[in-house]
Amino acid sequence: MNTLKQLIAGNELIVAPVALNPMMARLAQDAGFHAAYVSGGSLGWLKCVTEANLSLHEMAQLGLDIRSACDIPLVLDAGGGWGDPVHMHRTMALSEAAGYAALEVEDQYLPRRVHHHLGVERLIDTDLMVQKLRELAAARKNPDTLIIAPTNAIRAGGMDDALRRAEAFHKAGADMLFVHTRDPE
Repeated sequence: MNTLKQLIAGNELIVAPVALNPMMARLAQDAGFHAAYVSGGSLGWLKCVTEANLSLHEMAQLGLDIRSACDIPLVLDAGGGWGDPVHMHRTMALSEAAGYAALEVEDQYLPRRVHHHLGVERLIDTDLMVQKLRELAAARKNPDTLIIAPTNAIRAGGMDDALRRAEAFHKAGADMLFVHTRDPE
C-alpha cells in the first residue's frame, strides 16, 4: 500500500471521501478510493455537537478503529491542533500512533469557536501558527506524515494576507497549504 505522500506525488487525482467510522472507511476502500478524510465538522454533526466539542483522544480512538478495518491512508481534520505550540507534540504523537497519514491544522483560536460557520473569522496570529507548525514538524516521527495548513484568511484579511500566511506556513514545515475561499452561506 502506498503512503499518502507517494499517492499525492503520483499522476493520479487522489479523492479522499469523508469517513466518520470504520464502515464508511471500508466502503470507501472497497469502492476504490485510495484515501479517506476524517472530518471534524461532519463528525460533530453526526454526534449532534459542534466540531469544537471533539477531543484529541476521541479522534485518535476513531483513527485506531478505522485503521483496524481498512488500509487506506487517513487525513485527520485536527481543527486547531488541540492547543498551543507546546501541545503540538502530543497532537502529532497520538495522531501518528493512531495511524493518520496527515494532519490538517487550522489557524483558528482555541478553544474552537463556531463563528467560522457563520462567516466570521477569528484567526490566530501568523507567528503563533508558525510556532505550532514548527512544533508539529519537530514532533513528527514518520517523514511520510503530512502536515496540512489551511487558512480562512482570505475572508478575514484578503488575498494578500492569505498568501503571506501560506508562505509563512510552508517555511514553518507545512507540506500542503490551501486557502478557504468558500462563501459562508
